[in-house]
Parts: sequence; structure tokens; C-alpha cells
Amino acid sequence: MKLRWAYYMCLCFAITILSNLPSKVESSMRMQQGDQINDTNRVIVKYNNSYMKKQGIDNVNKLDSSISIDMESLKVPAGETVEGFIDELKKNDNVEFVEPDYKLQKLYIPNDPYYSRQWHHSVINTGTAWQKTKGSDSITVAVIDDGVQLDHPDLINQITAPFNVIGMTSATIPAGDHGTHVSGIIAGSIENNQGGTGVAPQVRLMPINVFSGDDAYMSDVIKGINHAIEHGADIINLSLGTYSYSLALDEAIQEAYSKGALFISAAGNDAVNEKSYPASIPNVISVSSTDNTDAKSAFSNFGEEIDIAAPGSDIVSTLVNGYGYMSGTSMAAPVVSGVAALIWSSDPELTNLQVMNRLLHSSDDIGTTGKDTYFGYGRVNAAKALNSTVLEQPYVENINNDSHVVTGIISAGIEGGRIILSNDQAMVADSYVDSNKRFQVQIPAANVNEQLYIRLTDKYGNSSDRFGISTAQHSGWVLIGGKWKYYDPITGQMKIGFSLIIGNWYFLDSNGDMVTGWRTIDGIWHYFNDGGNMHKGWLYNGDSWYYLDQEGKMKTGWVYIGSSWYFFNETGRMQTGWLYTNGAWYYLDAGGSMRTGWIFTNGAWYYLNEGGSMQTGWLYIDGAWYFLNEGGSMQTGWLYINGAWYFFNESGSMQTGWLYINGAWYFFNESGSMQTGWIYTDDTWYFLDENGRMQ
Repeated sequence: MKLRWAYYMCLCFAITILSNLPSKVESSMRMQQGDQINDTNRVIVKYNNSYMKKQGIDNVNKLDSSISIDMESLKVPAGETVEGFIDELKKNDNVEFVEPDYKLQKLYIPNDPYYSRQWHHSVINTGTAWQKTKGSDSITVAVIDDGVQLDHPDLINQITAPFNVIGMTSATIPAGDHGTHVSGIIAGSIENNQGGTGVAPQVRLMPINVFSGDDAYMSDVIKGINHAIEHGADIINLSLGTYSYSLALDEAIQEAYSKGALFISAAGNDAVNEKSYPASIPNVISVSSTDNTDAKSAFSNFGEEIDIAAPGSDIVSTLVNGYGYMSGTSMAAPVVSGVAALIWSSDPELTNLQVMNRLLHSSDDIGTTGKDTYFGYGRVNAAKALNSTVLEQPYVENINNDSHVVTGIISAGIEGGRIILSNDQAMVADSYVDSNKRFQVQIPAANVNEQLYIRLTDKYGNSSDRFGISTAQHSGWVLIGGKWKYYDPITGQMKIGFSLIIGNWYFLDSNGDMVTGWRTIDGIWHYFNDGGNMHKGWLYNGDSWYYLDQEGKMKTGWVYIGSSWYFFNETGRMQTGWLYTNGAWYYLDAGGSMRTGWIFTNGAWYYLNEGGSMQTGWLYIDGAWYFLNEGGSMQTGWLYINGAWYFFNESGSMQTGWLYINGAWYFFNESGSMQTGWIYTDDTWYFLDENGRMQ
């Protein structure tokens, strides 16, 4: 089942030096939507219990490297189909999930005449942005692609920690045209009298190759992400995609995102309204492509998942031993990655979520008003992104219900600005703040009875979050358009954000709508019940247990609750059964409580110390010696250890002295080892043959 994740890649028919016309090709992703399962001979497996799998899954051909401690890629045994092997593995209780290890493929489509070199810089205003920063070498962008020409004169000074997933080595990495082109868009050198320049020419590049020939496996992309995080990448550019969702890839991205990484991915080049991955995975910025007229590129995918747009048609950048044009969302994604790198270079204290919001909300809204399916929030603007900040909301002092005039004041720390009054569709009125920081805005008669919103903007294009106002004298909870909103009983102002109302916490979104269910707020997951109350403590949801602390924050990792330890994975789900973490095995009972002492499971006894970790080797408990093998299970009967034979009874305790076993007498010394030859005991000499039997 070979998945052709098309890495929106291409090779130039002619690679030329700067003095000649750059070659031109389209980096196209023709994602295969047919039967892809027959093109791969590998599957990705995630285990619940990596030790027990050795007993339950012992007939597979493991590859040279696991993906992670509990996940690996397995080769389908000869004579079996991928579907059959997946069905077989799903029956094993130790398997959490299994999916095809899809393949990705490069495709090449030539294009027609070219546009002027690097027109995208003027469109996204990088020149203005560079007055603030050209990037910092403390920021690293990982390019997971088909390799990079490491000694290219426009890239050589930016390279750090290159890695070739194929072979798991940093010694050699292929020089791929696509990866070289993408890298140059992000961080090609500036002011070196050759070639062009990248959007963020002074940041670091981490090239990671995941291709073998024209294909790349999903598992190799995951390994590439793991390498990027382990070596300090801040931003991960993924100019690749597929129409097949991968839970394994999703989990890898969420793990990396939780550690602070920002993901930016191309949306695809098939001109279709269809989800592609990883662009449509949560916490990944999905990038569509525009041309030099600010229209959607003819090839660009579109849809609800699009977050932002960027120039991607006829982009000139570095190629192996030269320069050339390429087109594709593969080119648009690194433009956004470059702007993200500029933002982080300028404001290194920002979180990945804040950088994402800065990118999206500083973009130029070139489509229909608001977020749309062609351009998301808009086309990226580097200058606005670097000068962008979220302004403090204006304070509404009064809404006159006779004259329908809204009056208020802005924070003393804000220079001035413009008050925007809008309904759900568009702006209905505006007014400028005066020299005393005060404002008044007239509500048009046609909009008096509507739900209205107010926000502040400044000359840099920065904006406050909007909040709702109403002339309808709402007070307390009000159901409007099927959504619950809360209005301050005194001011009539609609609440947004966290609000403590009659002893309970609620969260009201930017439209004032009461939130229910799971919601991530400032990078932290919370849960709100059907009545909107923020949940605290234990929560059973979707067949899993979760725990939220007294601030409503979903917990992960080890948590001490009541008198027991529990473990919650990266998605917050309480774990049961065997758990491998931080180099040790633990056992969590059916209620999730960490066990200590002796436990009997899967037909064997195990011993867990006071800290809960499973013991192996010799163990002295309550006056008796026991031996636990490398898998932790207590041994009984004969056992050969370090050159000596021992015998352990049915309870697992090591025996000493005379012992009658299977019709013969044996003698074990004080250390438990079986004796041979002459021994003297109880005032008598005995002879034991080479097998320990008394003669």
C-alpha cells in the first residue's frame, strides 16, 4: 500500500547559473486517490506493551530501526497481504493501532515561461521587515524533504545538524533539487553578491532527507520530525502531503508541538477542495499558493483547512549547482516558514501558538472578508507580522439607547487608532480615537437591534480581540442564534474569555459564545460540560479517563491523586496495563493505579519496587531469593545463571540443601548453586555426577 504523499517536488530540465535565465518547473503534488494500499510492504505498529509483544508478535520481520520506544515499522511477511497482516495484528491485545506505512512520491511536471525573479519579496514586504531583523542564528528551521546541497554558496553558512533518515546518518545527505529550492526560499544568504535571498536569510537551516529514490515512507517522516526536535529545531517545514490520514504522524506532530515546535505544511497542488495531510492535522499551519496578482494559484488546493496563503507560483530560488524557478504550494510553505522565523527572531519569548496567531492575524485579507477557503486568514505579510501585536481591548463606558452612540476610552499605553464596529458579516461603522484617548461611534439605525462587535486597530495593522456589545439591554445569560452568551448585568457588555459566573468558570469565545467540550486555550486543554462549566477532577469522555486539576488544566505524565500514582499519555488519556517510560516498566491496574510489590498478569508473576518500576535479575524479599528474567517474569524450576544451575520452587524461591527432583537427589550450596563432584555434609561424603545427581 504505497501512498504517494507527493512531496510537491520537481527537478529542473536545465539548471543555470544566475547570469542566465533560471530554469522553470512546477513542483506538483498529484496525490494518488486510488488504491494505494497495494504499493507498500510495510506497516506502522504502536504497542500497548512493548515487552509482551515479543511473545505475541514474534513472526514479523523487524526493520533496522524503531520509530520510537513503543512504535515501529514492520515488514509484511512473505506470502501475506498488507490488509491481512493488519487484520492479524489488530487481533493482538498488545497493539494500540496499526496502519499502512504509506509511501510518498516525487512527481515532475514542466511549466511554461517564467516571471521576474523573487517577486514574492515585494508582495509580502520582506524589505520593510528586514529593517527590524533579517533573522537570528538562534532560530532553526528544519526542512524535511529530499535533501539539500550542503555546499551551495547561498546555503553553506546556514546549515546545522543535517541528517539522512535513510541509513540514519549525518555523514552523508543527498543533494535534492526540491529540498535545495525550499531551503533557499527560507534562508538563502543575503548580500553575498550571488543568487537571490531567502525570507529569513540569517536563520539556521536543518536539512533532513526522508526520501529513497522517488518515495518516502510515513515512518521516515516521523523519524525526521523526531530528529528535528532532538536537535533543537524551532520550525518544521513540510512541503509534502497525502490524502491519507496517519494517526502515527498525528501523534508525532502533537508530541513535537507540545515541546514548542511550529509546523508549516503545503496544502497540495491538485486544485481540489479536499483535506491533505499533514496540512490538515491539528496544530499544523496549512498553506495555499498565490500568484503575482494575489490570486489563488491555479494548481493550489483549497478548503476549510487552509490557514494562510503565500506566493508559490514561479518562485526563483537555489537549485543544485545553480538557481531556477519552481511552482507549487511547496514554495508557498517555506515563504511562511521564513516569516515565522523572522517573527521568532524578533520576539524570541513568543510561544509556538503566539507565532502562529501572529502569522495568521497579521496577514492581508485578500479574499472574502474573514477566513475563507482560498486564502485562510489571508496572504502572509512579513512587515505586518513583525510589527504585529494584540492590542488591549477598548473600554466601553456607555451605550446610549436613545441616540445609539457608543462611547469609551483606550489604554494610555496605546498611541491611538481606529474603532471598528461590525456585525457578523462586515464593518457597519468606525471612528478614530481622539488625542485624549477617547472615542465615540454611532450605531447605524439599520444595525441597532443586531449583535455588534467592537475592536481597536492601529496604524501598524495591529488589532485588539473583538468583543460584543448590544443595545438590546441584555443582562446575564442570553440565548442568541442558538448560542449562549453572557452580558454583564451592570454594563451590558458581553463577556469573552474565562469568566467566573455565579461560582463557576466558563469560557466564552471571541464571538461571546459559551464553549462546551474540549478546548485548547493558550496551549492548554480544558473541558467544559454541556452547561459550559469548566470541569475539574476525573473526567470520563470518549471511552477514556482524563484528569483536570483545580485550574481545569488537563494533566499528562505522572500525577498523584488520592493515595495513588496515575499516568496520562500526551493526549491526556489515563493508561492501564504495562507502561514503559523514562527507561523503566510500570504496571497500572484496571483503575489506572500504579502497582507495587508482587503482581500476577498474563500468566506470570512480576515484582515492582516501591517506586513502581519492574525489577529484573536477583531479588531478595522476605528472607528468600527470587530470579526475574529480562522481561521481569519470576522464574521457577531449573535455571542456568552465570555458569551455575539453580532451582526455584513453584513459589519462585531459590532452594538450598538437599532436594529430590524427578527421581534424583541434588545438593545446592548456601548460594543456591547446584553442586557436582565430592561434597561433605552432615558428617558424610557424597558424590554428585556432572549433572548434579547423587550417586
